[in-house]
Amino acid sequence: MELVLLVVVGKFFIQQAFKDYCVKYQIHYRDALKQLKGEGVFIEAVNKRMSKGMKMDSPAVRALHFNTKNFDNLVPLDTLNDEDRDGNLSA
Repeated sequence: MELVLLVVVGKFFIQQAFKDYCVKYQIHYRDALKQLKGEGVFIEAVNKRMSKGMKMDSPAVRALHFNTKNFDNLVPLDTLNDEDRDGNLSA
C-alpha cells in the first residue's frame, strides 16, 4: 500500500480531516493508521481542545496524535522533488 503524506503543522491533526483525505485518495483509513503506527508516526487518537490558550471557547474534537520527528523516515526526499503540487510524478 502506498501512502501519500499530509503536511501536518504541529503534532495533532483533526480526525475528520484525515478521514476526508483518505476518502479523496482512496486510502483505507484504518490500514493507514495501522501502517503509520508500525512506522512510529501515529501515536493515538485523543480528544483535544485545539483552541487551548486562545481567547475563544470551543469544544474538544477527536484528533490524531502524530510523532512528527519520524515523518522523514517515511518518504525519501528525492522522490518528493519529482512531484508537482498535486502529487503527480513528472515524465
